[in-house]
Amino acid sequence: SFQVTPDSLIYRTTLFYKPTRSGNPLIVRATPAEVPIECHYPRRSNVSSGAVHPTWAPFRSTVAAEQRLRFSLRLMDDEWSRERLSNGFQLGDSLRFQADVTSEGHVPLRLFVDQCVATATPDRSSSPRYAFIDLGGCLVDSRAEDTGSAFVSPRPRPESLRFLVDAFKFAGDVGNLV
Repeated sequence: SFQVTPDSLIYRTTLFYKPTRSGNPLIVRATPAEVPIECHYPRRSNVSSGAVHPTWAPFRSTVAAEQRLRFSLRLMDDEWSRERLSNGFQLGDSLRFQADVTSEGHVPLRLFVDQCVATATPDRSSSPRYAFIDLGGCLVDSRAEDTGSAFVSPRPRPESLRFLVDAFKFAGDVGNLV
């Protein structure tokens, strides 16, 4: 819900946490929670100077700019200093990913990753398939119990995004692929 006062715009909601059962369906290791959240935004500010004037970019120039953007997703070494040479991991290891966008003659960009999936083959639509970043940029893997998956903050640059994902293996996979 929201409320408008003379000085503020107030949003209110409630965050509900319902823990999932652990590996043993007979036990619970966490307690449900209900957390009220309230955000206040000021309604008054000085807009008399430095106003933003909207601009319109023709579709043709927008498409041309998108073609000059280069995206990369790399596995990094433990110090985040260079690309990792080996792609071998053991369960319990952390995979360090760095996503980057580079642009030629474009205004500075801030990179966000909407979705990132792992598959056993290069085909991203193959099965089994695990989306560890999903839902418009949520690192869903970090919500699992006993995981160190997380976004790394602060960013090295706005156009770079770093995140850690704990090594995993697809259930039922008899190979040694981690």
